[in-house]
Amino acid sequence: MMDKYIINTIEEYGRSVEIISPEMTKKITKAFIQPLRYKNNSYVGGKYIDLGKVDETNFLYIGKNDIRLDLYPLNTIIKTDEESYVVTRAQKVCIKEDIAYIWAILKLYVEEGY
Repeated sequence: MMDKYIINTIEEYGRSVEIISPEMTKKITKAFIQPLRYKNNSYVGGKYIDLGKVDETNFLYIGKNDIRLDLYPLNTIIKTDEESYVVTRAQKVCIKEDIAYIWAILKLYVEEGY
């Protein structure tokens, strides 16, 4: 029941993203992507950042439960209109027995040769 509210919120307010697996399968969905702040960097072994500076090396992904990003390989690419990211960690988040949403840590994706 609660997962429907979460899915509706992501669908209404999330941005369109394209998920590209290493096998080159593509899916389009909605998700929230934002920079991880200092307090959240503990998830990825982050370091202290000087006050007033923003560390934009890690990003938080919150996506709908219909695309199980936690089952994709870790080098899966997430594309938006402006930037591309690579998945470094992903997990499902459950409320009781239902998967409410998918949580992931992303890094900016830099194509080889640039």
